[in-house]
Amino acid sequence: MPVDVIVDGVADAIDLTLSGAPPGVTGATTIVGGSGMLTISASDAAPTGQTATATLTAVDRATNATRTTPIFVRVGHALLVADTTTTWTVPTGIDTIRVLVWGAGGGGGGGGAEGDDGGSGGSGGFAQADLRVAPGMTFSIAVGAGGAGGGWNGAGGGGGYSAVALLRGPFKMIAGGGGGGGVPANEGGNGSGSIGGDGDGTFGGWGGLGATETAGGAPGTGYWGAGSYLRGGSQCDGMGAAPGGGTGCGPHPRAGGGGGYYGGGSGTDDDYSPGGGSGGGGGGGSGFVTDEATNVIRSIGQGAAPARTDSWYYATPVATGGAPGTPTAPSGDGGHGRVVILLTD
Repeated sequence: MPVDVIVDGVADAIDLTLSGAPPGVTGATTIVGGSGMLTISASDAAPTGQTATATLTAVDRATNATRTTPIFVRVGHALLVADTTTTWTVPTGIDTIRVLVWGAGGGGGGGGAEGDDGGSGGSGGFAQADLRVAPGMTFSIAVGAGGAGGGWNGAGGGGGYSAVALLRGPFKMIAGGGGGGGVPANEGGNGSGSIGGDGDGTFGGWGGLGATETAGGAPGTGYWGAGSYLRGGSQCDGMGAAPGGGTGCGPHPRAGGGGGYYGGGSGTDDDYSPGGGSGGGGGGGSGFVTDEATNVIRSIGQGAAPARTDSWYYATPVATGGAPGTPTAPSGDGGHGRVVILLTD
């Protein structure tokens, strides 16, 4: 943690030291007149989130003149970075947090029966907001698993949603999961922090529709496979990616919808070919942010690429849509979600 230090009109060496900082935080250096930099470092033992008003002391070696300046020191900025489901309790001294949530990506569609490539899975959605909290409050943190990639002529599964909720209480934030990729190159719909994206059906079959904030997405066609509250649609047997991702299947490719506040609809196949035919991508799941939140940002990615990859707290493959399969290579699973809790400025 570098701190710029300006010492005006001094030609002699200045010793800079830091006192009163949180445990495990140290800083000391010597600079020569004009300007310099004191680097404050924190050991692994320093408790993340700990704060203190420390004292920066500058001593002129030639005159022994001493100057002191108060300096606010905070150990780290992230209170939690979760890539798996967990719980988190608000520590002492914290009354506002900033929460970043990425949903999981949908699985890629498998290589097609006619030598075609599959479609990529849709990326997971993103939501960010500031929440008022109190020490001792416990939150349930759900982190979506990536949707499974489809097998030969098989569609991908929808990604699970990621969410923050009070323990045994209401949801505060949700980011939807991406829809599974279809066959051939039909992409899954993007999950979102608001309204999910539609699955593609350009190359045959019908894409499932993205979910809204009040209803699940409709299936591409047919009488079943619609998304519902917290659950992506599916026209297949089996459990999808937790929480809420719809299952994809083949060889009649029917992609799963992404999980979300409401889930995306299932993609459906045209059933024209004895080998399985073509199938559209699944719809993306929707997001949710409580009305109590402030500084709200809700975003949707593009294709397999998620939103807010420029964030300091993003890391590949979070929320990435699964890679499409080819006739000679399998498709990829979607990237898992992530929940980050930060101290606010």
